[in-house]
Amino acid sequence: MKTGAIGRFYVSAHAITRYIERVRPGIARSVALAELIRIGNGAEKLKTLEDGTELWRGPKKSPAPRLLFLVGPKSEGTLPVMRTVPVRKKQNPSPNNYMARRREARRISFCSRHLADSPTAEVA
Repeated sequence: MKTGAIGRFYVSAHAITRYIERVRPGIARSVALAELIRIGNGAEKLKTLEDGTELWRGPKKSPAPRLLFLVGPKSEGTLPVMRTVPVRKKQNPSPNNYMARRREARRISFCSRHLADSPTAEVA
């Protein structure tokens, strides 16, 4: 069965729309499709979810580095379907992060030393 698709996955219209909306606003659909095909070809599978959908991650060197996307199971004789591009949340470092704790300790130490030496810190 010929699908006209190139690459590892059939890219759904929904995935193209979400990619443009969430990652690369303002680009043409044909450019977005070409980028998703390139990203899909260099992607690695991270895990399979309970419903059979797979979570994949794109390569570092791409228009959208480390892009996450969901892939549905393949149908009879066709390619697996790249369903959507989920929202990528920006997360702050964990409070247990060693470097974050160290930076905070240095900031507090710096402030306490310099505030104690300033003339405005003296109270009459």
